[in-house]
Amino acid sequence: MRLEVTLLVTPNSLKERIKAIAHQSRGFIYLVSVTDVTGVPSQIQTRVKDVLHQIRSITKKPIAIGSVGISNPEQARQIKNWGADGAIDRKRLCTEDCEQLKISVAI
Repeated sequence: MRLEVTLLVTPNSLKERIKAIAHQSRGFIYLVSVTDVTGVPSQIQTRVKDVLHQIRSITKKPIAIGSVGISNPEQARQIKNWGADGAIDRKRLCTEDCEQLKISVAI
């Protein structure tokens, strides 16, 4: 198995940083869905949609949105409708056993 370098873009990342991350990342771009450090938000920040479109204008690499902000199927559908290539449920990645990991990351 080969591991790819996957760097994180946040809703607060500046355009120059996004360009650098897009250039250095291998595999896909991970867009963090929240800037808070605790709790599970009920809605995804609308800024995430703007950053997703900004990343899309810079690179053709797949973009997955994740963190604790993706916690139900409705949120996953929402980010798919925005144009994301995948959703990462970090809480599930941390709590499910390894056999279930492959269904937690969908790209």
